[in-house]
Amino acid sequence: MKIKRLEIKGLFHTFDYDIAMPDGCEPLLVTGLNGYGKTTVLTIIKRLSEKDFYYFYILPFDVITLTFDTDSVLTILSENEQPHLDDDADGFDNNLTRPRVVTFSWTSAAGQVSTFVLGKKDISSAVRRLRRLEQLVPHGIQSDEFYQRIKDDNAFWAEFREKDSFKLMSMMLDSLKVTFISAQRLEPVEVRQERLRPYMPVTVVYRPRISEVSRLIKEKLSFEKIEFLKASQRIDGQLIENLLADVPPLDEENYNILRKEITDKISDLRNFGLIESITIRPYDEAHNVVLSVYLRNTAEKLKVYDAILEKLKLFSRIVGNLRFVNKSVSYNPSDGLSIKTSEGLFLDESKLSSGEQNEIVMLYEMIFEVADNTVLLVDEPEISLHVAWQTTFVDTMAAIAASKGLQAVIATHSPQIIGERWNGCYDLCEHSRK
Repeated sequence: MKIKRLEIKGLFHTFDYDIAMPDGCEPLLVTGLNGYGKTTVLTIIKRLSEKDFYYFYILPFDVITLTFDTDSVLTILSENEQPHLDDDADGFDNNLTRPRVVTFSWTSAAGQVSTFVLGKKDISSAVRRLRRLEQLVPHGIQSDEFYQRIKDDNAFWAEFREKDSFKLMSMMLDSLKVTFISAQRLEPVEVRQERLRPYMPVTVVYRPRISEVSRLIKEKLSFEKIEFLKASQRIDGQLIENLLADVPPLDEENYNILRKEITDKISDLRNFGLIESITIRPYDEAHNVVLSVYLRNTAEKLKVYDAILEKLKLFSRIVGNLRFVNKSVSYNPSDGLSIKTSEGLFLDESKLSSGEQNEIVMLYEMIFEVADNTVLLVDEPEISLHVAWQTTFVDTMAAIAASKGLQAVIATHSPQIIGERWNGCYDLCEHSRK
């Protein structure tokens, strides 16, 4: 499910925005001065996909409306709750913040589908059941301290999960698949190392993110290579049945077409260390039946690599176009990332510049980790990127989006990233009411 339009009224009780998403795979660029809510626009979409309803309880806004390509509409209304005589007795908010009611309403072309309401009464009830949370009450239930504590608290949310309205709203949001790539892309990654002995504890270490990317590429390629070997064993075991099957052999023209496709694929796979050399014999009328079965079997085996190969080719092409100074980057199941200097020396990936690491990490996440046909949000991609790379970033994003069917939204300060795309850029400063 993709987003057609995002309307926000009263963001921070100050700004109104009406953002229409571009057609096709052209990325939407959102820009504006600090304080106008670039990152908040992205975070609203991200939090909805995570079903983080409490985020909208603490976010200052009046109305948020999302229109989807399914013609469904989600409206989120935030209102001040009418005060009650016993508010002081509850101990919440200390009258510093007016309690609120946030209503999530999902409608389709057929009418109202679901409504979920999150109000102070619901929150108070959940807190009373969990005495350990009462120490946070003096901070206010609309405070960041309270939010950070309960947003992933399963016991707190168990109070709401039993409600049919919560279940149905969550089910509706299951179709909104989102990946958020934050501005902080080079922070070390937490890696848990299993105990070496039964009595030893599990330890946690932190690896540079680029090293973690190299490890993940290595794992992906190794896994695909094992899958190929399994498929080869299975298909080779069916050789006699395939030879005896009543399937017409390929004529010369179709044999040569398929042979060319397979030969090209083998060449690509060898470049990534995924396959050894395979000889495909030219067409021979006298042995046409055997050669046709062999060619078809080989094509069936290589299908295992189709998904990973397209991603590897796209990743390799884009990284190659970056023209790292005196370095080349390749990928294989033994090393993951393999960095080679112009003098032929191998270089540890952590020795790349921060800009080079940032570009590889970001491209890896977009190509390999982001699911196809989903929404991709990128916050300030210009951080650590050389100006020359910034000028090609949106073209790169468009190519990735087209290849994977993504809807991409980019929040940026950089005029180099925007380039000649000002007409397709949503400037929060120009469109806001203040």
